[in-house]
Amino acid sequence: MSFIRRIGRRFRSFVNGLQYRQKLLVTIAMVALVPLLLLSAVYMSAYARAKLQAIMERNIGRHDAQVEQLDRMFYAGIKKLIYLSNNLQVIQLLSQDYSDDLLAYMNNLTNVQGVLEALKSDELQSGVAVYGVNPSLYRTENIRKIGDLDPSVRERVMSNKDAYPVRTFVKLDDGRTEVRIYSQIMDLKETLAITEVTFPLDSSLEAIRRTVTNGSFVMYRQKDGVRFLIGTNGIDDAEAERAAERYVTVGGSRGYYIVPMRINAAQDDLLLFVDRTPVYLKLAESLAWPAVMLVGLLLTIFFSIKFVTFGLTRRLSELMGTVRGEIASLDAGPLPSADPFAFAGGREFAGPEAAPAEGAAGDELGQLDRAFHGLVVQIRDHYRQTAAYEVGKRQMEAELLQVNINPHVLYNTLSAIKWVYEDERLGQLIDDMVDFYRLFLNRGEPVAPLAQEIEMVKKYMAMHKFSYESDFTYEVDIDEALAGAMILRNTLQPVVENSLIHGINRLAAGGRISIAAREEGERAVIEVSDNGPGMERHLAERLATADADWPPALKPSGSGYALANIRRRIKLYYGDAFGLHIASEPGAGTKVTLTVPLGTAEPKVQYPVP
Repeated sequence: MSFIRRIGRRFRSFVNGLQYRQKLLVTIAMVALVPLLLLSAVYMSAYARAKLQAIMERNIGRHDAQVEQLDRMFYAGIKKLIYLSNNLQVIQLLSQDYSDDLLAYMNNLTNVQGVLEALKSDELQSGVAVYGVNPSLYRTENIRKIGDLDPSVRERVMSNKDAYPVRTFVKLDDGRTEVRIYSQIMDLKETLAITEVTFPLDSSLEAIRRTVTNGSFVMYRQKDGVRFLIGTNGIDDAEAERAAERYVTVGGSRGYYIVPMRINAAQDDLLLFVDRTPVYLKLAESLAWPAVMLVGLLLTIFFSIKFVTFGLTRRLSELMGTVRGEIASLDAGPLPSADPFAFAGGREFAGPEAAPAEGAAGDELGQLDRAFHGLVVQIRDHYRQTAAYEVGKRQMEAELLQVNINPHVLYNTLSAIKWVYEDERLGQLIDDMVDFYRLFLNRGEPVAPLAQEIEMVKKYMAMHKFSYESDFTYEVDIDEALAGAMILRNTLQPVVENSLIHGINRLAAGGRISIAAREEGERAVIEVSDNGPGMERHLAERLATADADWPPALKPSGSGYALANIRRRIKLYYGDAFGLHIASEPGAGTKVTLTVPLGTAEPKVQYPVP
């Protein structure tokens, strides 16, 4: 239910963000097009199924002749087995004892031999053999002993409880394939012999192979589950066997349509495995033109609805265009007259009941047009006064926070001391201090290039090393494109000072400070990191959110106030989208990240909407 609510809220939010003409368009389009889309989906689905069935029927049709031929072969073979099983001459030959009477065997064999030769003389080129159980039988071309039959085949035939004979596919040494059909000759529930009818399968297999489409194959499946691969095209036998095994185990085979073709005489099936890819391609060709026509129809209906709705709402659109023009001109042009219904474009409004302007209707839209223009003029006057006041206030606050002293006399005095007291270390320190304060003053400008800020920080770190006798290293990594980027003056030095005093100075040795700057879209991201002892995460979050204008009882001290001052200056100058972030953990050092607009030298005050 919560998911449905979220979807409903998002849909309502989307609808509320549309213009009136867009809502009207969406409503009519949904009423007209959604049912049409549903009907089209049903139609295309039925059409696709019909086309798919037609494609599969064409694939099956290629094998109709071969299936019919196999059915005739099996039917003829089974008829021969039935004839042999019920022939009295054959039964008499198999049931007598010929241990001492070879002449009787020869006489009976002569009667049976004509029958066997007649069974072989048909268009199937079939062979007939009888494997007798009687040990007194003599081997001939067609009469053999039961021991001559393969034991596995003999076991299958003897244990067969089915009325249908046993079938096997045999691959001969010369490469030919033949089908062998076996049945029993019974006498008083005793087996007299096993009969065998064979016929070649090569011509039928070759015809099947020629009609198999690319990537497909045919498998012969007996009713007892025994399978034989008949013909393939563009697929190896191992892959075909794996696909058939998947079909047997899970009832389907990935990537193939399986079509069974019944061989009625044998009660077996030919399984046609058709590759789905060419079927999909043919189906796509069949669906392409109906899909193009359907898309064209939908687009025609949609643009017709759009034309009608936009025509009906043209007057409202013109009104909204006028409103947007008035709002866009709120920060330009002279202030309007004191009359709250005076329009700067030259149209005068004496009040809500004034006569409509030229072309304006006397309906609700015309009244809204007059009243709304008067309201816009009245709001614009108040808005511009408020915006001008806010700009002045913010610039004044930024300047007060930034400029507290103007110590020209300080660095001039330092320069004089250098010339009076000639000491190399003292001279270097004084040079660094003079350069630092010159950069600090920056001729009173509120912003400075990032490279200049970095240079000032380097001077400050040199003075810090002298004052605290601190041995630490630092590195600066700044993109060349950011060297000239303008940032608020004196924002980096307090951050570096905080890292030195509260981080590096607490280490016995090995202190390191890293300053890096990079571009992220239209922003400049500056990071100051140290390897000091760090602090608890909640303290870092508190420092990052500290405000420079807190009440005196809550105002942070030391570095906390300096960071709060920087954060306040950035937000006053650039807005709430930019500021300062602190990341720190005990033993892991501290990283302060400053985010400012890229290449901005003047504040961009966002006027609040009244």
